[in-house]
Amino acid sequence: MRRARFISIVVAAGFLGAVACSGNSDGGSQLGRAQSAVLSLPSQVLGLAVKAEDVTKQTKGIKRSYTDSVGLFSMRENDLLRATLQVSRLNNLARPQSERFQRSIIELVGGSTPLKMRAGEVTVYTTSGNKQNIFIWFRGKGMFILSVHQDYEFPRTLLRKIVPLEIR
Repeated sequence: MRRARFISIVVAAGFLGAVACSGNSDGGSQLGRAQSAVLSLPSQVLGLAVKAEDVTKQTKGIKRSYTDSVGLFSMRENDLLRATLQVSRLNNLARPQSERFQRSIIELVGGSTPLKMRAGEVTVYTTSGNKQNIFIWFRGKGMFILSVHQDYEFPRTLLRKIVPLEIR
């Protein structure tokens, strides 16, 4: 029940009707939007193939609340999905520097009480879901949700590789 509620809230609060996802020139994945929201990922992270997923159909007609754009990236080992990264660029209605705002979003994610940790200079909240380790962090106008399958051996190493990426 809580998982379904989270998915519907993330979709309702986060997804925009038209999300532009395309590959960049070095073979990586990129989320782009008219107002220069860009996130570039390498084509591989820790041996996992990174691919931008097209979420246009799933987001069509959904009213936005706190985001300008959302992208979803899959990370696969061969055909096995190991992790996903949801990247949201927050609009002016969001208050990403407010711990209260952050907690209101984070409490909807996962099935356990979120724990606070550090990954370099960034505060990351971690929780768990349906056979997943979930990491959530905010930076600038960005909100990041990294979901890693519990069978993946290096979830925190993957987190440390992803956290330094920025939305411009």
